[in-house]
Amino acid sequence: MAKYKVYVTDGRHESYEIEREILAAADAELKVCMCVTEDDIIRECADADGILLDMAPMTEKAVNSLKNCKIINRYGVGYDNVAVDACTARNIQVTNVPDYCAEDVSDHALALMMTCLRQTALRDRKVREGEWNIRGTSFRLSGKVLGVLGFGRIGKLLAHRLLGLGAQVTVAARKAEDRVWARSLGCETLHPGKLDGQLGEFQAVFNTVPTLLLDGALLAQLREDCLCNDLASQDGLDYDAADQLHIRAMRARGLPGKVAPVTAAMAIRDTIYHILEERSELT
Repeated sequence: MAKYKVYVTDGRHESYEIEREILAAADAELKVCMCVTEDDIIRECADADGILLDMAPMTEKAVNSLKNCKIINRYGVGYDNVAVDACTARNIQVTNVPDYCAEDVSDHALALMMTCLRQTALRDRKVREGEWNIRGTSFRLSGKVLGVLGFGRIGKLLAHRLLGLGAQVTVAARKAEDRVWARSLGCETLHPGKLDGQLGEFQAVFNTVPTLLLDGALLAQLREDCLCNDLASQDGLDYDAADQLHIRAMRARGLPGKVAPVTAAMAIRDTIYHILEERSELT
């Protein structure tokens, strides 16, 4: 019997063999649960020494039911589904993975835009249906005027990729040092609080900021053919207004869980193992 128990609250990935292997070497066993509610956590995870948390609600009630837990590691960047104050009161360490899926999300955002510009999904479907003379307009990315709202990990990676493909990129960043960094890459820059009157030339906009930046008034300034790709964990644009204005808007905030489960597993594995080791719990 293993010395430690580490539970995944809500198994959403195909395999957890990476974690199993590492934790086994530390005399810890991994159990994958399918918790959806706080009551599920209370029932399934009460005796866990460590928890890998995905989307399940780690409420105060759930935290207080944990008898032996020393660490809760969140699968991803955000930890809004964790009652952090309750964890602090119980001396349970809460960690996250700040650089989780930044590469993957920026890659997939670019893939979505290319699909729209080149109509690859439409053309694939038509060819499979036996239609070869496909009517539809495709566009080059080179020379396109694109906006990236936010210059965190995903914003930086995305801007770098877009520049490499020949696009003209404008970055909206709050911090002066981030705007300097973006200009050093070759981007134009502006402050996200000064978007009014600056959006008319954008042919696509990528939002990475988890707050409403593009309200109806600002969306009305966009070109009718502008593509809006919202990558943030919370809505960065008014989707009702976009619909009324006939602006194409894609809500892509589920990308991390969809495109990089293996990346997530490796990051979580390393994090929980090293923290337990640092706390001298693995001997």
